[in-house]
Amino acid sequence: MNRTRPLPQRITPWLLALTAWLLLAATPAPATATTVSAGYDTSCSVSDTGAAQCWGAMALAKTSTAGIADVRVGKGFGCALLKTGTVSCWGTMGGLSLGAASADTLGTPITGISDAIQLVAGASHACALSRFREVYCWGDGSQGQLGEPLRATPTAEATKVPGFSGTWRIAAGNGSTCAALTIRTVVCVGAGSLLEGAQSDPGKARTVPGIRNAYDVSIFDGHACVLLGNDKVACWGNNQHGELGAPASSGVATSPVDVEGLLGPVKALTAGHRFTCALLANATLQCWGNNANAQLGTGLPYADSQAPTQVVGITEAAEVSAGQGYACTALYGGYVNCWGKPEPLQAMGHGLCDTHIATYPGFDYVASRDNLPVCHARLTGAITPYSVQGLGPAHDIGLVLDWAEKTLPSLFPARSHSLADPLQDFYTENYPGGHTLAVTGHGTPRLFYQGPESGGSVVELGTLAHWAQLAARPALALQATVWIDYMPGPPSPGCNNLFAAYAVRAGTTGFPAGFRATSVRLEKPGLVVDVPVRDRYLYARLTTAADWLSNRGRLPGAPIPPGMMEEPVYSGVAQGCPPAGLTPGDDVDVVLFYTTDQGSGSLRVKAKGPILATS
Repeated sequence: MNRTRPLPQRITPWLLALTAWLLLAATPAPATATTVSAGYDTSCSVSDTGAAQCWGAMALAKTSTAGIADVRVGKGFGCALLKTGTVSCWGTMGGLSLGAASADTLGTPITGISDAIQLVAGASHACALSRFREVYCWGDGSQGQLGEPLRATPTAEATKVPGFSGTWRIAAGNGSTCAALTIRTVVCVGAGSLLEGAQSDPGKARTVPGIRNAYDVSIFDGHACVLLGNDKVACWGNNQHGELGAPASSGVATSPVDVEGLLGPVKALTAGHRFTCALLANATLQCWGNNANAQLGTGLPYADSQAPTQVVGITEAAEVSAGQGYACTALYGGYVNCWGKPEPLQAMGHGLCDTHIATYPGFDYVASRDNLPVCHARLTGAITPYSVQGLGPAHDIGLVLDWAEKTLPSLFPARSHSLADPLQDFYTENYPGGHTLAVTGHGTPRLFYQGPESGGSVVELGTLAHWAQLAARPALALQATVWIDYMPGPPSPGCNNLFAAYAVRAGTTGFPAGFRATSVRLEKPGLVVDVPVRDRYLYARLTTAADWLSNRGRLPGAPIPPGMMEEPVYSGVAQGCPPAGLTPGDDVDVVLFYTTDQGSGSLRVKAKGPILATS
């Protein structure tokens, strides 16, 4: 396939009709990544089926242990948060042996915490946030990071951190623990917090000065950053490489410095070793700070940057995690990409070096030079995002190719495909008559066509995840979003300011007779809440392969816009009172219960992104 940028043009009727095809006999999709954690020497991800896998120094094949909500990794250890609210850890945490993880066991259960809703890991300790908004930590306490007097030996028992009551979100770093409180301030313990007085009394909770509207906090080793209510970011600590978003200096900032140059509202942030990354509301990524290992994901040259710079090729990021010299992101399609240079290199999920070149449509960057002998000798990492083996687009590429061959065999006659996540720039399939389908192998995977139907030009058809979703979608498919209409305090008794908007689309067979939504359930670790359905509607709506939740209608006689279709969508809103354990910043599973003339059933989807506080 000609590796040229897709040419803007009017897509032919066949390419437009492609968005309306439905696969008659779709194959089931595999488990896909929903979380990612980059540490010092190991990376981990949890799938939508509740199974975890890790790669790097503590490689862990995909577990068969059901019900894992999240995994976080530190230096030589990992911890898993189960959907029951309990936590187990493995490896060595500050000299404390926690056993090994396998496909069926997850090391040592941590005592003292049984209702966790968030898990974080520092260099040698870990912490969990309980559903009652208390913080519990365990592991190494030699720098006061457990919120108590300096501890000579590490512990596997979680103890409550004084001064952290009423916490929204937590973070753990090298010798430090921080919390964004419900009153929108940030407090930290541990000598690694780099606040005034932290060295003299490290176990005492200290308020970070100048913060009045904090929603989240992240810390790694040497600096910390906070996500503010106005979608901005501020950082404090070391700034030798511009990791605070300010001109590099040898001094330590003990109060936050505002980060300038972000290209839009920030949804999440992560602090790595001497660099920082932000996930923007438009699902792109920006990073700043140290770039000695290409951890900013911007390609050549290897230059530090105090200004936020866009990570190449990422347009559908759902989560990002920065570690020791590298970072990883989980995309909405369930794929994982990493970039930079961890130690060992296998923490990237492959054996890359920076001479591998990838194409990222819509992004201009300086490609690396082809110098294979040096590459194989140094193994210097990846200068731009590369797919993690086993969590790349291979399965979905095969799914979409099979779909195209079944739906239009005259253009794409059936053939076998060998897609085992090789390190390819493009996955390309050539068919008789000059028809070619191709998918970019790294970054956000995109589907392309070139051939007679496009006049010989290269045409981008959209992201692979959207096509895979369309190809494999079940007879009924759910989308949902959840928000809480208050800020910042808890609601009053008898309130009804928790909202869950839902939309259901049907397959080729349509909705079952008598289909009717009855209730909505929201689930997260340690919490289940049922929300009554307020209203229900079934009417024609303009949709895309990836979005049928947006309320878009068509005026009488108006044409259907390119890239869209019109189909019946069953939608509505469930409304109730948010419980104490459900707060902005939490991701939730949404379950829609329904009845039909023949019985009842349910649909489930993850509401990606934070619950929105809208007023």
